Amino acid sequence: MDLAQANGLAVTLNTLTDMSPLWLFDACPDAKQINASGQAIEPYTVSHRSIGGHPGPCYNHPGALAHRQRFLREVVEPFPGGIRPMSMWDMWNEPEQSFQARVRT
Repeated sequence: MDLAQANGLAVTLNTLTDMSPLWLFDACPDAKQINASGQAIEPYTVSHRSIGGHPGPCYNHPGALAHRQRFLREVVEPFPGGIRPMSMWDMWNEPEQSFQARVRT
């Protein structure tokens, strides 16, 4: 943020929560998404995401939700309102529902 401010740049902080580190699936093994055939989708890596753990955990799983909420709190808290270079937050505005592992019944 200091470097951006020193150079007159605006910052958009993007927090993607539609993928997860593999430790989350170790902590919450029942948080995997389920495809249309009722099978758990094992996390995998895709080229358009920076880490593995795609397609991410079930959006309604209480343990996975608690981890996402903690992550977002820890990202947001160091940046109180009024920081000059911060132009916007991108708080994951569209859940990814088009992953390649979709299976028809």
